[in-house]
Amino acid sequence: SGTASFESGIDGTERLYAFKSNDRYPFFTTVARGRHEALHGWRRQALLTAGVVLSLLAAITLIGWRLILVIRLRAQAETSLVAAREKLLDANRELERLATQDPLTGLANRRRFDEVLKLEARRAAREGTPLSLLLIDLDHFKGFNDRYGHVAGDECLKAVSRQLALSAKRPGDLAVRYGGEELAIILPNTGLEGAMRVAEQLLECIWGLGIVHAASHFGRVTASIGAASLQGRHGLGSPVELVEAADRALYRAKAAGRNRAER
Repeated sequence: SGTASFESGIDGTERLYAFKSNDRYPFFTTVARGRHEALHGWRRQALLTAGVVLSLLAAITLIGWRLILVIRLRAQAETSLVAAREKLLDANRELERLATQDPLTGLANRRRFDEVLKLEARRAAREGTPLSLLLIDLDHFKGFNDRYGHVAGDECLKAVSRQLALSAKRPGDLAVRYGGEELAIILPNTGLEGAMRVAEQLLECIWGLGIVHAASHFGRVTASIGAASLQGRHGLGSPVELVEAADRALYRAKAAGRNRAER
């Protein structure tokens, strides 16, 4: 048995032959079909299969491309969303800073002062630690403005405020523009003696600026400071009382001749 391929000498058609011997008789069975006829069904099936495979491949490619596109678009959207969120957070932080910072001096403003003083007073009462406050008033500052002008007055305030910020050395300390030429420093976990040391150092720093003030009998810009302390549960009872005590001490400093600190 076997197969063979021959081209017919009669019609020139190539045919595929299959033959097999008979086990019982001395005969051979032979079958012949034209190559085109024999392979027609296979070719048709192969083309159909190839078409299906190519269609599936094209569909998979299209789906994959669409999936990649969707993933890229989603990644871009997430990146844009993160960037937008960061910008919003930055804007909120900037607004919060502007809402709690004095624009001229860069110190905390009165709103921030009230918030922090209440917070630190509660902390002092809870933990039994001291809380001190310095109220600072520039001596004869109205006379300074009248003589040198408001621009010079603003520059003077900024120079003094820089010294104030340097005096608030610890992370919890807060230097504040309390209003007009009045400044303040909140000193958490600081007793009255410590607050007075800070006040004396600040007076020296302001004197050292050497800002000429002809309308003052000192001849230069000076300040008066009032100090008060809240000693945990056993001192003054509220932030308001602490401010009032510091204000009374400030009045005593002015009455005693200015350019000094009183408690």
